[in-house]
Amino acid sequence: MSSCRFRLYGYTLLELSAVLALIIVLAGVTLPALGEAVRRQRARLVRQQLHAALSMARLTAVSRRQLIGVCPSEDGRTCSQDWSRGWLIYTAHRAGGPPATTASILRSDLYAPAAGLHARIARGRKQLF
Repeated sequence: MSSCRFRLYGYTLLELSAVLALIIVLAGVTLPALGEAVRRQRARLVRQQLHAALSMARLTAVSRRQLIGVCPSEDGRTCSQDWSRGWLIYTAHRAGGPPATTASILRSDLYAPAAGLHARIARGRKQLF
């Protein structure tokens, strides 16, 4: 009689538990750093989009030969205090004034609020012309 020996290939429960514990420790270390990188990227994106909006407002003012205003907005219709939520580009009827009507709004860019991202206006300047 010949004896049959079988060799089982695989991992033991102890080996799988050790690998799973290592993955959990590594994830716990890297996830906070990933969150900070996402916040920095969001701030960079908002800054670049605001720069593009200001460039567009300048180009529109030059090409139309009109006074064009830019102000922070949270609802897309009125000016507010926080640039990180969005902004309006509008035809200004007088310097320093908000949009007179919704028809004078040329463009409205709104963004979802991000935790820890705030870009407030200065006290004396509520709009840019």
